[in-house]
Amino acid sequence: MLSFCGIDVSKDRLDVMVLPEGHRSWVPNDVAGWAELVEQLRDCSIAAIGIEASGGYERGAMRALLAADLPVRQVNPFKLRQFARASGVLAKSDPLDARMIASFVATMPTRPAPRQAPAAERLTEMLAVRRQLSAEKVAAENASRLVEDAMLQRLSRRRIARLAADIDVLDQRLVEIVATDVALAHRYRLLTSMPGVGSVLACTLIALLPELGRLSRKQVAALVGVAPYAFDSGAQGSAMHLGRSSQRSPGALHGSDERQQLESGAQGVPRSSRSRR
Repeated sequence: MLSFCGIDVSKDRLDVMVLPEGHRSWVPNDVAGWAELVEQLRDCSIAAIGIEASGGYERGAMRALLAADLPVRQVNPFKLRQFARASGVLAKSDPLDARMIASFVATMPTRPAPRQAPAAERLTEMLAVRRQLSAEKVAAENASRLVEDAMLQRLSRRRIARLAADIDVLDQRLVEIVATDVALAHRYRLLTSMPGVGSVLACTLIALLPELGRLSRKQVAALVGVAPYAFDSGAQGSAMHLGRSSQRSPGALHGSDERQQLESGAQGVPRSSRSRR
């Protein structure tokens, strides 16, 4: 009998549930814990292992499981909450979440988590920090409009300029990271050859949509919204949304616009038209 495993991730521990056996355990979220987790799951006939995305705390466990050739699935938190509500489960506790993740991968069709190259993982980390800095910059700009004191205005301008400089440094580093990997560099050149695709959008697409390596030029054009083609990969929902929201003049997609597109498109949940500028 095949089993399904759910792993609920927190900063310090991994709560594990294996169904239908009902085996429950936990391991530390560190190198020793990841090794112990692999040994536990190797003894079971596991059809799928679900891990909920937890802001990066899941990366080490996913690397260890993928290195052991175990069938890992990364579970979208939003879809998991919808599944829990549909199942009539409203309470939240760590063991309950691990069981719900196991039920989710046992019931819902999920794709195997891709094994990313080291350069792609660094790209994902850089993009996460860039999103944080961009959000801080927008908040600082909004707050500066309400400041009347001259000294506070100077401090606000200084802080905004520092954040902008840090974002520029990260943008340069993103391109450098892509250049270190032949496959990523090829995808980057393909994406940036499309009208309206800047360096940040290209790097974000590469990091969030690993299936780009299997797409043709026409399919990539459909993804970024410059051609009416469709494709049948798992990213179709993202492509449809990006295609609708990227009908702008060439070179118009930069900075926060790119971030907003990808944050909505990566989840496959279209934003309303009022989110466009």
